[in-house]
Amino acid sequence: MPRFFVDPRQIEDRVVKIAGEDKNHITRVLRLGPGDRITVLDGAGLEYEVVISSVSEEEVFGRVEGSRQRLTEPRLKVALV
Repeated sequence: MPRFFVDPRQIEDRVVKIAGEDKNHITRVLRLGPGDRITVLDGAGLEYEVVISSVSEEEVFGRVEGSRQRLTEPRLKVALV
């Protein structure tokens, strides 16, 4: 599933707005549209499962279907000698 990083302010009331280069990548390169699924990461440790609901000239709008805490670093620290 394609993954995109967004500013947490772009996620409001379970709706994600994606604009700019990512919007072009979603619509023109990947050729995704309404009904397709993407993963959105907010940079604050949350990962969202998103279904694209609509596409305009400026933005892609998606509905958040679910979210979970993203563990980026392992809990176990290993030191090799």
